Amino acid sequence: MQDEIISVEELQGISIFSMNDLYDLAVLMLKVCRVKDSRKSYNVKSYPTLHGVAGQYCMLFGVDQQQIEDMLKSNGFSVRCMIDFEGDINVGN
Repeated sequence: MQDEIISVEELQGISIFSMNDLYDLAVLMLKVCRVKDSRKSYNVKSYPTLHGVAGQYCMLFGVDQQQIEDMLKSNGFSVRCMIDFEGDINVGN
């Protein structure tokens, strides 16, 4: 089963401690992935998952990861979803 790629913009409006904090962290993680990918000698594109974003959020803020993942699920997301910038999503992947 192929995992879905969603736009990071879909995370706007989901707030835990401050407005759009999960979205802001996901954007930062995407930027880091793009920089790391550009430094490799071969063509690759890495995608953070919602599970990974939740894990980083929990590490930074000291909250329970399951609580964050449950909140994402209640908003209709699978934590297995990969995220990308809107303009970079290839339909059909």
